Amino acid sequence: MAEDKDGAKKHSAQLLENYRNRIGLLKVSHEYYQKDKIAKAVEGYGKYLNIISKFCFTTEDQLKPRLFDQKTQIAEILLISQVYWALAKAYDRNPNLKSECKRYLDQFVLFSLGYKHQFINSEMIRKFIKKGIAYNPKLFEMAYKRVMVESKKCYVASFCYSESHPVTESLRDFKKILLKSRAGIFLVEKYYRFSPPFVVFCENNPLIGTPIKLVTRPILKAISIVTRCFLA
Repeated sequence: MAEDKDGAKKHSAQLLENYRNRIGLLKVSHEYYQKDKIAKAVEGYGKYLNIISKFCFTTEDQLKPRLFDQKTQIAEILLISQVYWALAKAYDRNPNLKSECKRYLDQFVLFSLGYKHQFINSEMIRKFIKKGIAYNPKLFEMAYKRVMVESKKCYVASFCYSESHPVTESLRDFKKILLKSRAGIFLVEKYYRFSPPFVVFCENNPLIGTPIKLVTRPILKAISIVTRCFLA
């Protein structure tokens, strides 16, 4: 029994030590990636994810955002999304590892949706697709569409009203209507490109943001009323 307890203590101590050193490991992995030493980068990324997973008492394939504190660990959630993004691109290079590429892309999307870094991550996918260097472009296009479609963020409405206000909810439904057409998809994409920095600007400059909010609120409310009538 004493040996078992000692073994458990050593295991816990090692787990804690690995967790403390995870950021250093991640930096080294990023350096390998930038130097195109992909195999070493992938190995490092895998170790990082395994450390995080063990610390959350789960396995890497079961790693989910809900396992983290949504206020104090948002930086970790961002880092994890970046790791999955790097792994998706790394596995995209090998035609025999398409399924792994898709799995990592799915995780990347999961750790992006609903967070402030969603906009940054969606832009990374868009720019990567635009470069035309993906070996599995359809996988990345699907991931991009998921970020656009499944997102519940409505930046301007949340700024003018609140995240859970009825007007905001109606505008989410309006987005679903738009996404049924190519023109609508184009508008939604433009919205997600420009609305986050616009809202940040308004929040940081209340003398400008407050008048904009007062002018925008009735416009958004009118759109929400039309949307409810259309769906009725």
